[in-house]
Amino acid sequence: MNKVLPTMNDLAIVICNWNKRDDVIKCLDSVALATSSKTDVIVVDNASTDGSIEALENYHTRPIRLIKNKENLGGTGGFNSGLREVLSGNYKYAHLLDNDVIVDQDTFTNSYKLLENDSDLGAVGSKLYQYDKSQTLQEMGAIVDWDKCQIRPQYSGVRDSSSIPDIVDSDYVPACSVMLRIEIVRKIGLMDESFFLYWDDIEWFHRLRQTGFKVVCYGRSKAWHKMGVKVKKNTSGTYYFQRNRIRFFLKYSNENEVEKTVRTIFDDLFQSYYFSRLEAKFNTAKTVLRSTQDALLGIYGRATEKRIEMCEPPLDKFKCWVKNQEKIVIDFDCSQNTRLSLLSVIKSANPKADIFVQDNSKELRSSDLSESKLHPKVCRVVDHVASLSKKAIFDDFCYVDRFCNFIHSPEDRVKADKYKSRLQVAQKKFFRRVLNLALDFRKK
Repeated sequence: MNKVLPTMNDLAIVICNWNKRDDVIKCLDSVALATSSKTDVIVVDNASTDGSIEALENYHTRPIRLIKNKENLGGTGGFNSGLREVLSGNYKYAHLLDNDVIVDQDTFTNSYKLLENDSDLGAVGSKLYQYDKSQTLQEMGAIVDWDKCQIRPQYSGVRDSSSIPDIVDSDYVPACSVMLRIEIVRKIGLMDESFFLYWDDIEWFHRLRQTGFKVVCYGRSKAWHKMGVKVKKNTSGTYYFQRNRIRFFLKYSNENEVEKTVRTIFDDLFQSYYFSRLEAKFNTAKTVLRSTQDALLGIYGRATEKRIEMCEPPLDKFKCWVKNQEKIVIDFDCSQNTRLSLLSVIKSANPKADIFVQDNSKELRSSDLSESKLHPKVCRVVDHVASLSKKAIFDDFCYVDRFCNFIHSPEDRVKADKYKSRLQVAQKKFFRRVLNLALDFRKK
Protein backbone atom coordinates (compact mmCIF):
# COMPACT_ATOMS: atom_id res chain seq x y z
CA MET A 1 0.00 0.00 0.00
CA ASN A 2 1.48 3.37 -1.06
CA LYS A 3 1.93 6.00 1.60
CA VAL A 4 -0.46 8.97 1.32
CA LEU A 5 1.72 12.08 1.18
CA PRO A 6 0.58 15.35 2.79
CA THR A 7 -0.15 18.18 0.35
CA MET A 8 1.96 20.93 1.99
CA ASN A 9 0.93 23.31 -0.82
CA ASP A 10 2.20 26.27 1.22
CA LEU A 11 5.72 24.80 1.05
CA ALA A 12 8.23 25.37 -1.76
CA ILE A 13 11.37 23.26 -2.10
CA VAL A 14 14.37 25.05 -3.62
CA ILE A 15 17.29 23.03 -5.05
CA CYS A 16 20.48 24.73 -6.25
CA ASN A 17 22.54 22.93 -8.91
CA TRP A 18 25.84 23.47 -10.65
CA ASN A 19 27.45 20.76 -12.77
CA LYS A 20 26.12 17.78 -10.83
CA ARG A 21 23.72 16.26 -13.33
CA ASP A 22 23.54 12.76 -11.85
CA ASP A 23 23.39 13.99 -8.25
CA VAL A 24 20.57 16.47 -8.83
CA ILE A 25 18.45 13.80 -10.55
CA LYS A 26 18.96 11.45 -7.58
CA CYS A 27 18.04 14.32 -5.27
CA LEU A 28 14.85 14.95 -7.23
CA ASP A 29 13.97 11.26 -7.17
CA SER A 30 14.17 11.29 -3.37
CA VAL A 31 12.07 14.48 -3.24
CA ALA A 32 9.46 12.82 -5.46
CA LEU A 33 9.08 10.01 -2.90
CA ALA A 34 8.68 12.52 -0.07
CA THR A 35 6.15 14.98 -1.55
CA SER A 36 2.89 15.07 -3.42
CA SER A 37 2.72 16.69 -6.85
CA LYS A 38 1.02 19.72 -5.24
CA THR A 39 4.19 20.69 -3.35
CA ASP A 40 6.13 23.04 -5.60
CA VAL A 41 9.75 22.16 -6.38
CA ILE A 42 11.99 24.89 -7.82
CA VAL A 43 15.35 23.89 -9.29
CA VAL A 44 17.87 26.66 -9.91
CA ASP A 45 20.70 25.82 -12.31
CA ASN A 46 23.82 28.00 -12.11
CA ALA A 47 24.76 27.84 -15.81
CA SER A 48 25.88 24.21 -15.75
CA THR A 49 27.87 22.83 -18.68
CA ASP A 50 27.65 19.10 -17.91
CA GLY A 51 24.22 18.38 -19.39
CA SER A 52 22.34 19.22 -16.18
CA ILE A 53 19.94 21.59 -17.92
CA GLU A 54 18.96 19.04 -20.54
CA ALA A 55 18.46 16.36 -17.87
CA LEU A 56 16.31 18.71 -15.81
CA GLU A 57 14.23 19.77 -18.80
CA ASN A 58 13.53 16.10 -19.50
CA TYR A 59 12.74 15.18 -15.88
CA HIS A 60 9.15 13.96 -15.64
CA THR A 61 9.01 11.88 -12.43
CA ARG A 62 7.31 14.83 -10.73
CA PRO A 63 6.59 18.44 -11.79
CA ILE A 64 9.44 20.93 -11.26
CA ARG A 65 9.93 24.60 -12.04
CA LEU A 66 13.34 25.24 -13.60
CA ILE A 67 15.20 28.55 -13.28
CA LYS A 68 18.23 28.81 -15.58
CA ASN A 69 20.76 31.39 -14.42
CA LYS A 70 22.95 32.83 -17.17
CA GLU A 71 26.07 32.60 -14.99
CA ASN A 72 27.28 30.79 -11.91
CA LEU A 73 26.07 32.88 -8.98
CA GLY A 74 27.46 30.50 -6.37
CA GLY A 75 25.39 28.68 -3.80
CA THR A 76 24.29 32.00 -2.31
CA GLY A 77 23.05 33.53 -5.54
CA GLY A 78 21.54 30.25 -6.68
CA PHE A 79 19.42 29.83 -3.57
CA ASN A 80 18.46 33.50 -3.67
CA SER A 81 17.20 33.09 -7.25
CA GLY A 82 14.83 30.40 -6.00
CA LEU A 83 13.85 32.32 -2.88
CA ARG A 84 12.87 35.35 -4.95
CA GLU A 85 10.47 33.10 -6.79
CA VAL A 86 9.12 31.86 -3.46
CA LEU A 87 8.71 35.39 -2.11
CA SER A 88 6.59 36.32 -5.11
CA GLY A 89 4.03 33.67 -4.10
CA ASN A 90 1.90 32.89 -1.05
CA TYR A 91 4.11 30.24 0.54
CA LYS A 92 4.49 29.84 4.29
CA TYR A 93 7.71 27.81 4.25
CA ALA A 94 10.69 27.13 1.99
CA HIS A 95 13.01 24.13 2.22
CA LEU A 96 16.50 24.58 0.75
CA LEU A 97 18.39 21.57 -0.62
CA ASP A 98 21.85 21.11 -2.08
CA ASN A 99 21.97 19.11 -5.30
CA ASP A 100 24.00 16.28 -3.71
CA VAL A 101 21.50 15.52 -0.93
CA ILE A 102 19.16 12.56 -0.61
CA VAL A 103 16.19 13.07 1.71
CA ASP A 104 14.20 10.59 3.76
CA GLN A 105 10.53 10.07 2.88
CA ASP A 106 9.45 11.92 6.05
CA THR A 107 12.02 14.74 5.96
CA PHE A 108 9.71 17.52 4.75
CA THR A 109 6.65 16.31 6.64
CA ASN A 110 8.45 16.21 9.98
CA SER A 111 10.15 19.60 9.57
CA TYR A 112 6.82 21.09 8.46
CA LYS A 113 4.97 19.72 11.49
CA LEU A 114 7.61 20.97 13.91
CA LEU A 115 7.39 24.51 12.51
CA GLU A 116 3.59 24.37 12.61
CA ASN A 117 3.60 23.30 16.25
CA ASP A 118 6.27 25.67 17.60
CA SER A 119 5.93 29.35 16.70
CA ASP A 120 9.30 30.18 18.31
CA LEU A 121 11.18 28.27 15.60
CA GLY A 122 12.48 30.16 12.59
CA ALA A 123 14.39 27.37 10.87
CA VAL A 124 14.59 23.58 11.14
CA GLY A 125 17.69 21.86 9.78
CA SER A 126 17.97 18.21 8.91
CA LYS A 127 20.02 15.62 10.74
CA LEU A 128 22.81 15.16 8.20
CA TYR A 129 24.38 11.78 7.54
CA GLN A 130 27.49 10.95 5.53
CA TYR A 131 26.48 9.87 2.05
CA ASP A 132 28.69 6.78 1.97
CA LYS A 133 28.18 5.83 5.65
CA SER A 134 24.44 5.88 6.07
CA GLN A 135 24.43 5.64 9.89
CA THR A 136 27.33 8.04 10.57
CA LEU A 137 26.48 11.68 11.18
CA GLN A 138 28.04 14.44 9.15
CA GLU A 139 26.67 16.86 11.73
CA MET A 140 23.55 17.74 13.67
CA GLY A 141 23.44 21.48 13.96
CA ALA A 142 26.44 23.67 14.68
CA ILE A 143 27.76 26.30 17.05
CA VAL A 144 29.66 29.52 16.33
CA ASP A 145 32.73 29.50 18.59
CA TRP A 146 33.35 33.21 19.19
CA ASP A 147 36.47 32.59 21.29
CA LYS A 148 38.26 30.58 18.60
CA CYS A 149 36.57 32.33 15.65
CA GLN A 150 35.54 29.00 14.22
CA ILE A 151 32.45 26.91 13.61
CA ARG A 152 31.86 23.76 15.62
CA PRO A 153 29.59 21.11 14.06
CA GLN A 154 27.74 18.97 16.60
CA TYR A 155 27.98 15.15 16.63
CA SER A 156 30.27 15.12 13.60
CA GLY A 157 31.53 11.62 12.77
CA VAL A 158 29.39 10.01 15.49
CA ARG A 159 27.39 6.89 14.71
CA ASP A 160 23.66 7.52 15.06
CA SER A 161 22.05 6.25 18.27
CA SER A 162 19.07 6.83 20.54
CA SER A 163 21.31 8.81 22.92
CA ILE A 164 21.46 11.74 20.49
CA PRO A 165 18.80 14.37 21.29
CA ASP A 166 15.85 14.67 18.94
CA ILE A 167 16.13 18.46 18.82
CA VAL A 168 19.45 20.33 19.04
CA ASP A 169 19.46 24.12 19.51
CA SER A 170 21.97 25.59 17.08
CA ASP A 171 23.58 28.86 16.05
CA TYR A 172 23.08 27.75 12.48
CA VAL A 173 22.26 24.72 10.37
CA PRO A 174 23.76 24.12 6.90
CA ALA A 175 21.61 25.35 4.01
CA CYS A 176 22.05 21.96 2.31
CA SER A 177 18.77 20.85 3.96
CA VAL A 178 16.76 23.34 6.01
CA MET A 179 13.16 24.58 6.20
CA LEU A 180 12.45 28.24 7.06
CA ARG A 181 9.51 30.51 7.72
CA ILE A 182 9.01 32.84 4.77
CA GLU A 183 7.77 35.63 7.06
CA ILE A 184 11.27 35.77 8.57
CA VAL A 185 12.95 35.83 5.16
CA ARG A 186 10.78 38.84 4.31
CA LYS A 187 11.97 40.49 7.53
CA ILE A 188 15.74 39.79 7.39
CA GLY A 189 16.20 39.62 3.63
CA LEU A 190 17.95 37.04 1.48
CA MET A 191 21.42 35.58 1.94
CA ASP A 192 24.27 38.03 1.32
CA GLU A 193 25.39 37.25 -2.24
CA SER A 194 28.76 38.90 -1.77
CA PHE A 195 29.80 35.80 0.21
CA PHE A 196 29.32 33.68 -2.95
CA LEU A 197 30.28 30.46 -1.11
CA TYR A 198 30.78 29.52 2.56
CA TRP A 199 29.62 31.40 5.65
CA ASP A 200 26.61 32.75 3.74
CA ASP A 201 24.20 30.48 5.62
CA ILE A 202 26.03 31.10 8.92
CA GLU A 203 25.65 34.86 8.53
CA TRP A 204 22.02 34.47 7.41
CA PHE A 205 21.03 32.38 10.43
CA HIS A 206 22.88 34.78 12.71
CA ARG A 207 20.62 37.54 11.42
CA LEU A 208 17.61 35.26 11.85
CA ARG A 209 18.44 34.53 15.47
CA GLN A 210 18.83 38.26 16.15
CA THR A 211 15.07 38.58 15.48
CA GLY A 212 14.40 36.31 18.46
CA PHE A 213 13.50 33.15 16.55
CA LYS A 214 15.33 29.90 17.22
CA VAL A 215 17.30 27.67 14.87
CA VAL A 216 17.25 23.93 15.56
CA CYS A 217 18.32 20.66 14.03
CA TYR A 218 15.64 17.97 14.07
CA GLY A 219 16.46 14.28 14.31
CA ARG A 220 13.29 13.24 12.47
CA SER A 221 14.22 15.30 9.44
CA LYS A 222 16.93 13.19 7.82
CA ALA A 223 19.22 13.80 4.84
CA TRP A 224 22.35 12.22 3.39
CA HIS A 225 24.93 14.65 2.00
CA LYS A 226 27.92 14.06 -0.27
CA MET A 227 29.49 17.37 0.80
CA GLY A 228 31.50 18.07 -2.33
CA VAL A 229 34.57 16.35 -3.71
CA LYS A 230 37.07 14.62 -1.45
CA VAL A 231 40.11 15.51 -3.57
CA LYS A 232 40.62 19.25 -3.91
CA LYS A 233 41.62 20.37 -7.40
CA ASN A 234 42.06 24.04 -6.58
CA THR A 235 42.22 26.38 -3.62
CA SER A 236 38.76 27.95 -4.04
CA GLY A 237 37.48 26.33 -0.84
CA THR A 238 40.37 27.80 1.15
CA TYR A 239 39.88 31.23 -0.40
CA TYR A 240 36.13 31.58 0.20
CA PHE A 241 36.14 29.93 3.61
CA GLN A 242 38.90 32.11 5.05
CA ARG A 243 37.86 35.36 3.35
CA ASN A 244 34.26 35.07 4.49
CA ARG A 245 35.19 33.82 7.94
CA ILE A 246 37.27 36.97 8.53
CA ARG A 247 34.43 39.13 7.30
CA PHE A 248 31.85 37.44 9.53
CA PHE A 249 33.80 37.78 12.77
CA LEU A 250 34.98 41.32 12.08
CA LYS A 251 31.41 42.40 11.36
CA TYR A 252 29.68 40.71 14.30
CA SER A 253 32.25 40.61 17.12
CA ASN A 254 31.53 42.83 20.11
CA GLU A 255 33.20 46.22 20.05
CA ASN A 256 35.39 45.42 23.07
CA GLU A 257 36.44 42.07 21.54
CA VAL A 258 37.76 43.30 18.19
CA GLU A 259 41.48 43.19 19.01
CA LYS A 260 41.13 39.73 20.56
CA THR A 261 39.21 38.55 17.48
CA VAL A 262 41.85 39.90 15.11
CA ARG A 263 44.66 38.29 17.10
CA THR A 264 42.89 34.92 17.16
CA ILE A 265 42.33 34.99 13.40
CA PHE A 266 45.84 36.32 12.71
CA ASP A 267 47.47 33.50 14.69
CA ASP A 268 45.22 30.88 13.10
CA LEU A 269 45.87 32.06 9.54
CA PHE A 270 49.62 32.23 10.13
CA GLN A 271 49.44 28.67 11.41
CA SER A 272 47.67 27.61 8.20
CA TYR A 273 50.22 29.49 6.09
CA TYR A 274 53.25 28.08 7.91
CA PHE A 275 52.21 24.44 7.90
CA SER A 276 50.92 24.58 4.35
CA ARG A 277 54.42 25.53 3.28
CA LEU A 278 55.91 22.70 5.36
CA GLU A 279 53.67 20.27 3.48
CA ALA A 280 54.73 21.84 0.15
CA LYS A 281 51.24 23.29 -0.35
CA PHE A 282 52.63 26.59 -1.60
CA ASN A 283 49.53 27.54 -3.58
CA THR A 284 47.38 27.01 -0.50
CA ALA A 285 49.73 29.24 1.47
CA LYS A 286 49.45 31.97 -1.19
CA THR A 287 45.67 31.66 -1.18
CA VAL A 288 45.56 32.14 2.60
CA LEU A 289 47.39 35.45 2.18
CA ARG A 290 45.16 36.57 -0.69
CA SER A 291 41.94 35.70 1.14
CA THR A 292 43.13 37.71 4.15
CA GLN A 293 44.06 40.70 2.01
CA ASP A 294 40.74 40.70 0.16
CA ALA A 295 38.70 40.36 3.35
CA LEU A 296 40.42 43.34 4.98
CA LEU A 297 40.10 45.47 1.84
CA GLY A 298 36.43 44.65 1.44
CA ILE A 299 36.81 42.68 -1.81
CA TYR A 300 34.00 40.14 -2.02
CA GLY A 301 31.80 38.32 -4.50
CA ARG A 302 33.13 35.80 -6.98
CA ALA A 303 36.94 35.56 -6.86
CA THR A 304 38.98 36.48 -9.89
CA GLU A 305 41.14 33.77 -11.43
CA LYS A 306 44.26 35.38 -10.01
CA ARG A 307 43.06 34.62 -6.47
CA ILE A 308 42.56 30.87 -6.97
CA GLU A 309 45.39 28.39 -7.64
CA MET A 310 45.57 24.75 -8.62
CA CYS A 311 46.42 22.43 -5.72
CA GLU A 312 49.82 20.73 -5.79
CA PRO A 313 49.92 16.94 -5.51
CA PRO A 314 49.79 16.15 -1.77
CA LEU A 315 52.93 14.83 -0.09
CA ASP A 316 50.81 12.47 2.01
CA LYS A 317 53.73 11.79 4.35
CA PHE A 318 51.45 10.44 7.03
CA LYS A 319 49.53 8.13 4.68
CA CYS A 320 52.79 6.80 3.26
CA TRP A 321 54.01 6.07 6.77
CA VAL A 322 50.75 4.32 7.65
CA LYS A 323 50.94 2.12 4.54
CA ASN A 324 54.33 0.78 5.67
CA GLN A 325 53.23 -0.17 9.19
CA GLU A 326 52.28 -3.69 10.24
CA LYS A 327 51.09 -2.52 13.65
CA ILE A 328 50.17 1.04 14.60
CA VAL A 329 50.15 2.22 18.20
CA ILE A 330 48.05 5.35 18.71
CA ASP A 331 48.02 7.71 21.65
CA PHE A 332 45.15 10.22 21.53
CA ASP A 333 45.54 13.72 22.93
CA CYS A 334 42.84 15.41 20.89
CA SER A 335 39.15 16.11 20.43
CA GLN A 336 36.66 13.41 19.48
CA ASN A 337 36.31 14.84 15.95
CA THR A 338 40.07 14.64 15.37
CA ARG A 339 40.15 11.14 16.81
CA LEU A 340 37.43 9.89 14.46
CA SER A 341 38.92 11.67 11.47
CA LEU A 342 42.41 10.23 11.92
CA LEU A 343 41.15 6.72 12.58
CA SER A 344 39.29 6.97 9.27
CA VAL A 345 42.47 8.10 7.46
CA ILE A 346 44.50 5.25 8.96
CA LYS A 347 41.94 2.57 8.14
CA SER A 348 41.60 3.90 4.60
CA ALA A 349 45.36 4.06 3.99
CA ASN A 350 46.11 0.62 5.46
CA PRO A 351 43.03 -1.56 6.12
CA LYS A 352 45.22 -4.54 7.08
CA ALA A 353 47.19 -2.80 9.83
CA ASP A 354 46.59 -3.84 13.44
CA ILE A 355 45.67 -0.76 15.45
CA PHE A 356 46.34 -0.54 19.19
CA VAL A 357 45.07 2.38 21.23
CA GLN A 358 47.18 3.60 24.12
CA ASP A 359 44.97 5.81 26.28
CA ASN A 360 43.11 5.81 29.57
CA SER A 361 40.42 3.46 28.35
CA LYS A 362 42.77 0.76 27.05
CA GLU A 363 46.29 0.12 28.25
CA LEU A 364 48.67 -1.19 25.61
CA ARG A 365 50.02 -4.63 26.43
CA SER A 366 53.67 -5.34 25.63
CA SER A 367 52.63 -8.74 24.31
CA ASP A 368 50.64 -6.96 21.60
CA LEU A 369 53.88 -5.65 20.15
CA SER A 370 56.19 -8.59 20.70
CA GLU A 371 54.74 -10.53 17.78
CA SER A 372 55.63 -7.79 15.32
CA LYS A 373 58.88 -7.90 13.36
CA LEU A 374 58.97 -4.11 13.63
CA HIS A 375 59.09 -2.07 16.79
CA PRO A 376 56.18 0.35 16.26
CA LYS A 377 56.72 3.99 17.06
CA VAL A 378 53.84 5.42 19.04
CA CYS A 379 51.81 7.90 16.99
CA ARG A 380 50.33 10.66 19.10
CA VAL A 381 47.28 12.33 17.58
CA VAL A 382 46.78 16.01 18.48
CA ASP A 383 44.38 18.68 17.23
CA HIS A 384 47.29 20.64 15.73
CA VAL A 385 51.02 20.03 15.87
CA ALA A 386 51.52 23.79 16.35
CA SER A 387 50.36 23.33 19.95
CA LEU A 388 53.33 21.09 20.75
CA SER A 389 56.21 22.61 22.65
CA LYS A 390 59.79 21.43 22.17
CA LYS A 391 59.61 19.67 25.54
CA ALA A 392 56.47 17.80 24.44
CA ILE A 393 58.06 16.28 21.33
CA PHE A 394 59.76 12.97 22.13
CA ASP A 395 62.03 10.97 19.84
CA ASP A 396 60.10 7.76 20.51
CA PHE A 397 56.88 9.29 19.18
CA CYS A 398 55.65 10.62 15.89
CA TYR A 399 52.87 13.21 15.80
CA VAL A 400 49.95 13.92 13.49
CA ASP A 401 47.02 16.36 13.61
CA ARG A 402 43.58 16.66 12.02
CA PHE A 403 45.11 18.17 8.86
CA CYS A 404 47.56 15.24 8.59
CA ASN A 405 50.51 17.50 9.38
CA PHE A 406 53.11 14.88 10.32
CA ILE A 407 56.16 15.13 12.58
CA HIS A 408 58.34 12.07 12.19
CA SER A 409 61.89 12.91 11.16
CA PRO A 410 64.47 15.10 12.94
CA GLU A 411 63.94 17.68 10.17
CA ASP A 412 60.20 17.72 10.92
CA ARG A 413 60.93 18.35 14.59
CA VAL A 414 63.21 21.28 13.85
CA LYS A 415 60.64 22.93 11.56
CA ALA A 416 57.82 22.41 14.05
CA ASP A 417 59.96 23.85 16.83
CA LYS A 418 60.57 27.02 14.79
CA TYR A 419 56.87 27.71 14.40
CA LYS A 420 56.32 29.74 17.57
CA SER A 421 59.38 31.95 17.04
CA ARG A 422 58.29 32.61 13.44
CA LEU A 423 54.80 33.46 14.68
CA GLN A 424 56.25 36.00 17.11
CA VAL A 425 58.21 37.63 14.30
CA ALA A 426 55.07 37.83 12.15
CA GLN A 427 53.06 39.30 15.03
CA LYS A 428 55.62 42.05 15.62
CA LYS A 429 55.91 42.85 11.92
CA PHE A 430 52.30 42.65 10.70
CA PHE A 431 49.74 42.46 13.53
CA ARG A 432 49.32 46.20 14.14
CA ARG A 433 48.85 46.82 10.41
CA VAL A 434 46.24 44.08 10.18
CA LEU A 435 44.44 45.41 13.26
CA ASN A 436 44.24 48.91 11.77
CA LEU A 437 42.77 47.50 8.55
CA ALA A 438 40.25 45.54 10.60
CA LEU A 439 39.23 48.68 12.51
CA ASP A 440 38.81 50.53 9.20
CA PHE A 441 36.65 47.66 7.97
CA ARG A 442 34.40 47.99 11.05
CA LYS A 443 33.84 51.70 10.29
CA LYS A 444 32.55 51.06 6.77
